[in-house]
Amino acid sequence: MRLREIYIKSADPFERGRQHGAQVKEEIQRVCQGYQKSFEKKGYTWEETKDMAMEYVPYLEKEMPELMEEARGIAAGAEIDLAVVMVLNTRYELLKFKKGVDNHEHNECTCYAVLPEATRDKVTIAGQNWDNAPFMGENLYVLHIDEENGTKIVGLSEPAQLIRSGMNSHGISVNCSTLLSTKDVRGIAVPTNFIRRRVLQSRSFEEARGVVEALKPCISINYVIGSASGEAIVYESTPV
Repeated sequence: MRLREIYIKSADPFERGRQHGAQVKEEIQRVCQGYQKSFEKKGYTWEETKDMAMEYVPYLEKEMPELMEEARGIAAGAEIDLAVVMVLNTRYELLKFKKGVDNHEHNECTCYAVLPEATRDKVTIAGQNWDNAPFMGENLYVLHIDEENGTKIVGLSEPAQLIRSGMNSHGISVNCSTLLSTKDVRGIAVPTNFIRRRVLQSRSFEEARGVVEALKPCISINYVIGSASGEAIVYESTPV
């Protein structure tokens, strides 16, 4: 299956978002139908889900205002409520828990990184598989982002997400997989989709590492960051 390719280009985050959302209106509608069923299985109505997602907004306005502005642009371009965009960008966090139940079950993905000494062409190779619901795969696309500041990003994205996994023009890549911990709690922190995009805005391996090392997460996730300079690192991040 050949994935659709979406191109966005602007130095203004709201305009980047507007271009993005305007091109994926149908994909957003289709994937929301699937996610409504996913959240219903966890015990949440769609309205409850949107309310939970919007709880992240005040925190993100302070922590990552540029990317929050891009999320607002996606909503404007797709002509949908910001709450829908926020659901799609916090679905990893929100689907961790069933309503009224402390434990969680959620399985996706396996990531890897291979260093230059182990590859034929002496380059860093990083990637992953993606185990998840068919409705996600049917609506994925390749997202090309030119921030017009020297940073270009290409990666896979679900509809209306800031990005999922990918690499940038500075030789930095990010891949992620689910990590489960008994320490996971419902709470407000920077969602993984915002973190991934911020990693891909990094201009060096050290900067990308700093993004993850500064995290104060409420839930667990595994980050694999690779660099064309021949380095890679795995972060199994948890609330502790």
